[in-house]
Amino acid sequence: MDKKAGFGVGAFLLVAGFFWLVFHNLALGIVFGLIAGGTAAARAQAANREP
Repeated sequence: MDKKAGFGVGAFLLVAGFFWLVFHNLALGIVFGLIAGGTAAARAQAANREP
């Protein structure tokens, strides 16, 4: 698995789980999890491009 994919999956699970447990709303957790996962993957990809 790519390093950037691992960061994205981890961020998704962390944020989605937090929203699901705290707010009892799975749909909201999935939406914010996708946003956080995409952001983490994009940042990891940008970090890999820098020398």
